Amino acid sequence: MKTTERHQLKSNEVAETIAAIREALAGRGRTLVAVLAGALVLILALGVFLTWRSRQEDHAAAALAGAMAIASAPVVPVAPGSPPPQPGTFSSEASRAEAASTELLEVANAWSGTEAGIAARYQAAGLLASLGRTAEAEREFSAVADAAGRGSIYGRMARLGVAEMQLRTGNAEAAISVFREVAASGEGDMPVDAILMQLARAYTLAGRQAEAVQTYRRVIDEFPDSLYAAEARREVERVGAAAGPS
Repeated sequence: MKTTERHQLKSNEVAETIAAIREALAGRGRTLVAVLAGALVLILALGVFLTWRSRQEDHAAAALAGAMAIASAPVVPVAPGSPPPQPGTFSSEASRAEAASTELLEVANAWSGTEAGIAARYQAAGLLASLGRTAEAEREFSAVADAAGRGSIYGRMARLGVAEMQLRTGNAEAAISVFREVAASGEGDMPVDAILMQLARAYTLAGRQAEAVQTYRRVIDEFPDSLYAAEARREVERVGAAAGPS
């Protein structure tokens, strides 16, 4: 075959390929336009959602800041017969905690789908616990754990809050299950030595002294520089002596 003929064949193949591409694009033009239009609508919708979500978070954060201002307001004891506290102050820690927990729960309920809303509920649960309202505190800690999930520090800390409330109500076995799981999770942001101390206390309350001593020894051996190490040594002696010879 001559060189000119080979060039002619190649030129024809290229022309046929280009023609085929043009034909395919012409046939699918409307579909392609529709796909691109749909993608553009999705991008615009995502942008609108992210803007709305950002504004929601901003509003929720502002509301949380206002509630936390109540939680940190000055406490000025009022003597009997004296005028009531000045605005922005409280006569006792308890009255401040009551007001702050109410405000925080309002924020949590109004902005339940935001990080600030979750933080507000967690703070409210802690204040309820400080007031001795154990059942309410456990309910709110549980709600935080469910909403935040185990991937969030709030979720993990809330689970510990639930366990602590369970200890207060005498449900030591349920608390043991939570403390053991969290201590074994290996999460770097969790204070394992503190959790082990709580686990040992739960074992003691459940009458499982041998396991309590073993857990206190873990604190001593695995965290020799821990602030809890000295307390753990004392508890080993105390719990061990109370348990008597094995």
